[in-house]
Amino acid sequence: MKNKKYLFILFFLGFFAVFFLVKQVDNQRKKATNLKFLSKKKFLSKLDNIPIWMQRQIDNDFQNVSKISDKALNETTKTIKNNQSIRKNAFYRYRLVNNKLYRLFFEEDTEVFNDLDFERAIRTLTKMIKLPDLDLIYTDLDGLPSDLIDERVYMSIAPSDRALILCHAKLINSKNLVLIPDHNSLSRSWKELFDNVLNEKELWTEKKEKSFWRGGSNDQKYSLDNYKMKPRYIISRLSNKHLDLIDAGITKSWVFQLEDVLKQKNVIKNFASTNEHLKYKYLPVLDGHMCSYPGFQWRLLSHSICFKQKSDQIQWFYQALKPYEHYIPIENDLSDLIDKIVWAKKNDDECKKIAKHATDFAMNNLALEDIYVYLYEVLKTYSKHQGFSKLELLKDIKKDKRWISIQNRKKANKTLKKLRNIR
Repeated sequence: MKNKKYLFILFFLGFFAVFFLVKQVDNQRKKATNLKFLSKKKFLSKLDNIPIWMQRQIDNDFQNVSKISDKALNETTKTIKNNQSIRKNAFYRYRLVNNKLYRLFFEEDTEVFNDLDFERAIRTLTKMIKLPDLDLIYTDLDGLPSDLIDERVYMSIAPSDRALILCHAKLINSKNLVLIPDHNSLSRSWKELFDNVLNEKELWTEKKEKSFWRGGSNDQKYSLDNYKMKPRYIISRLSNKHLDLIDAGITKSWVFQLEDVLKQKNVIKNFASTNEHLKYKYLPVLDGHMCSYPGFQWRLLSHSICFKQKSDQIQWFYQALKPYEHYIPIENDLSDLIDKIVWAKKNDDECKKIAKHATDFAMNNLALEDIYVYLYEVLKTYSKHQGFSKLELLKDIKKDKRWISIQNRKKANKTLKKLRNIR
């Protein structure tokens, strides 16, 4: 009887130990990914039913690409890193080999410390599906080209030696730039914001018939000569003149230009949360340094109607959107904004339909699973244009110690410390 009792206790302890170990492994697997925040089942299901607009945008980004050579990748990386611009450090070189992520480290890099959202996203994909073997360049800047960095940093290379760069936003006719979802959209913060906006049950009839906007003075560079032409300044001034139609103002943000001048012009207002915006029917979407993200996405989701500024800046999902079906277009200089608001007030039923189309689109195309589907499809298409083999990548990784696996962040830190002789 005693033996049976001991066996039962040993079995119970063994079962608990195995369960605990499996749980620890699972937690470790999810720790450096976004697996907790998206559904693998939904992701794989959506992968089997890719919207036509997604494929069109990806095809458009790759339409003039023949072969991506290792020479082009090396020349582009070298040109960027040899530049004196501080923003050169916002460009990264990655490889994916055997579903493992590697990053190329340079002398100016110290330690790995924190993940980029892009790195976490790639690792998330590796846990859900087998990724192709890749060698690519990615920038964490808001978009390209940008006033934050001289275009020659990445474009002063012969076209034949110029590699593609993955970026969050670009000018519509830019070459050698491939759109991917922005870092906010790839992260858990978008999942939380997505759910928060959808849970806000503000009915159309309860929303205020007024345009509402808050944002920083982070349009491309302000100066005393040009600030009056900046859309974010213009909408804030319009608010002072048309209090019955617009409530808009510039808020203090991480980039706050010409603070004294803006105070004098009475265009600075207090910060307003996303939920405060949802109380209004009309939500303008204005570019900053580049496209407004995730500002455009959550406004599409909001059950309000977007007043989208005309622009030559685009993100990965813009091709799917149609004026007067998903948003109301306004001129880049906002010269017709007042007229469009007056039109909206007179055509409330039509605006309600547009708002619904926008929300339906966002729910079905901009959820976290959709975003990861798009990223995967970009990587898959990219791999088809590569002019080198997996064996070549493996051989170079073994030879060049600057290539460090970042699939496991702790191990990567240790390897990098060893490489730098940091004690």
